[in-house]
Amino acid sequence: MIGSLYVCAKMTLWLLKTALHPADLQKNLTILYHPQRHPIAHARLLELLEGAGVELEEYSRASHPSEMQTLVKDGYGLALIRQGTTLENELTTRPIAGVEWTVDTVVIYHQERHPKTLPVLVRKFKRQLRKGKKQTTSAKLGSSSRPTKDESAQLTLLT
Repeated sequence: MIGSLYVCAKMTLWLLKTALHPADLQKNLTILYHPQRHPIAHARLLELLEGAGVELEEYSRASHPSEMQTLVKDGYGLALIRQGTTLENELTTRPIAGVEWTVDTVVIYHQERHPKTLPVLVRKFKRQLRKGKKQTTSAKLGSSSRPTKDESAQLTLLT
């Protein structure tokens, strides 16, 4: 599942802008997810920021979306979050102009042996994405051949 990456900010002067430019993030983007959560994704985010001309000096590390929102609310700076994330009252989001950054979510499981709750979670993710983007999410198998019992099927979710 793919969701656009938005800037989370306190409702202050940022409300005057319909979108933020990468230059607005310089010295203001000071809250990121902890690099240990997903080191490869963190490294990729730093590459994307650098490509947009944003260099991070120091930043706070959050391990959960609610922790990230608390840091923003307490005035520690801006954070990047998935579009459609439920926000606390004092917060707002703005898109980043001129960039197409996304957050990818993948669910990998054995086609025949998986927890019974997994399909429920996948449906919930899809509904949440639809709610945030107001678009239909459809799914299709990435391969036309059926996998054997011990192989995984790759499911590609399109928005």
